Amino acid sequence: MLVKDYAAINRKWWNNATPAHAGSKFYDIPRFIKGKTSLQSIEIDELGKVRGKTLLHLLCHFGMDTLSWARKGAITTGVDISDSSIRLAKKLSRQTGIPSTFICSDIYELPKILDKKFDITIDLSIENNLFNNYLIRFSHSDFSIGFEKHNSDKYYNFQVKPEIISENSYKNLLNSIRMF
Repeated sequence: MLVKDYAAINRKWWNNATPAHAGSKFYDIPRFIKGKTSLQSIEIDELGKVRGKTLLHLLCHFGMDTLSWARKGAITTGVDISDSSIRLAKKLSRQTGIPSTFICSDIYELPKILDKKFDITIDLSIENNLFNNYLIRFSHSDFSIGFEKHNSDKYYNFQVKPEIISENSYKNLLNSIRMF
């Protein structure tokens, strides 16, 4: 059976989940506001210096990773389907004084409202990166980083244009597989 209004169902679920996530110890918003990063070391190592680079973060939830990249100097844009999440992301941006753009959109609709090229695209959803390949092409990024989960295995999925692949990329990818 085809779900006709997947976007509304998805938005409603994430709108309901956002307050619970925001209040959880897992996200630890108070520590984040004080300066704690939400990024994993493999992400930081693989992307390297992001200062001055444009970064599109898909499915950003309430923007902690997006803002963590902005703390490192990236010019960030976070996108999520949940208006509740985007409101909280904008609030965190104001509270921390970290500039970032946040857009509430179904990512399938994103090309209709965002006509911009990005240096880096990130999709760290736990949903097998369903959208990464589609949006990498749309965003014209040289580098993307994604997250995939198959059964109990977890690993990062780095996609780099061959002409910019670093010597450490393969080593970092192997290390990331062992990270979980």
